[in-house]
Amino acid sequence: MNMTSAPTSPDQLTAQFNKDSRMQVHSVAPFNLESSLDLLADVITPIERFFLRNNHAIPTLAPAEWTLTIDGHVEQPFTLSYAELRELPAVSMAAFLECYGNGRKRFAEQGQPAEGISWRNGAIGNAEWTGVPVARLLNGLACSAALSKSSVARVATTSSCVVSRSQSCWTTPSWPIR
Repeated sequence: MNMTSAPTSPDQLTAQFNKDSRMQVHSVAPFNLESSLDLLADVITPIERFFLRNNHAIPTLAPAEWTLTIDGHVEQPFTLSYAELRELPAVSMAAFLECYGNGRKRFAEQGQPAEGISWRNGAIGNAEWTGVPVARLLNGLACSAALSKSSVARVATTSSCVVSRSQSCWTTPSWPIR
């Protein structure tokens, strides 16, 4: 896995990620940008106008090297390649996404700056998301007897690690089981 090298100019990064040149760049390393509200008039936000929020450099992934591992408090940990994951049935759904810090700039305007990027109101977007539901991956996995409200299960990829706290077998705020 390679990381997008920094520093690069805002214009170069905007072009590299096929983003609208009218978007506001908040930082180059890591790369963060948002749309102005006039660019968000569509029901589904075009990807070239969808905000980018990053805490670290953006990885460049080679699909042949990428894996997804599910382990932790499961009886049978397993790993899927990118190709295997793409073969599983996917679903699509329209959903709204908003950066938790959206509108943070208003704090500074009222004399109490908040820590972090001064997002205006454009760290939002409505998109059609397509992928394999996490529930589909986790259903059928037997939870170990050690799994309790304070236990964690791990879903890891070659690019990042996500830790989810579970209140029951696999029901979490981030990944509802349906």
